[in-house]
Amino acid sequence: MPMNKHLALFLIVVMFGSGIGYAVIYQGVFSGRQQQEPNDPFIQQQQELNNIMTAGYVNRELTSEEKALILETGRTLVENFYPEGCAACAAAKPAITTFAGRVAGFVVVEEAVKNESLGINFIAPTGYQETIPFANATEANLMDKFCGISTVQPAECLLRDIGG
Repeated sequence: MPMNKHLALFLIVVMFGSGIGYAVIYQGVFSGRQQQEPNDPFIQQQQELNNIMTAGYVNRELTSEEKALILETGRTLVENFYPEGCAACAAAKPAITTFAGRVAGFVVVEEAVKNESLGINFIAPTGYQETIPFANATEANLMDKFCGISTVQPAECLLRDIGG
């Protein structure tokens, strides 16, 4: 009978010990994990990229690393590069802004002034690209192009296929 009490006491001590050990390891005391500084450049870059993907619109040219990370999330990248003083480009901007709002979370629009431009370039996560000339940049054309090449689509794209 005393052996059972000793065994029970031993099991209780082992269970408490393993619980405490797990808590210590989980907190990173022995795993070598360190708290990252809020001013760490990597953390700041990740936060900025998360902000860009949440907003879905950025008014600068993205780096190739940022573009790759955006495409890896399944979002479609829309490049709107235009030369300074382009009237057709300025006329297309309201349609692009409205389009970006309709498909928020599925697309990131990158807008910047650049000397060379062929139109609005859609880049799918697969790497496939298609371009719409600025003269044809209506909200309906942008939506058709997006729904045609995007791998991850909002319900609006899926329902338009069903509805005919």
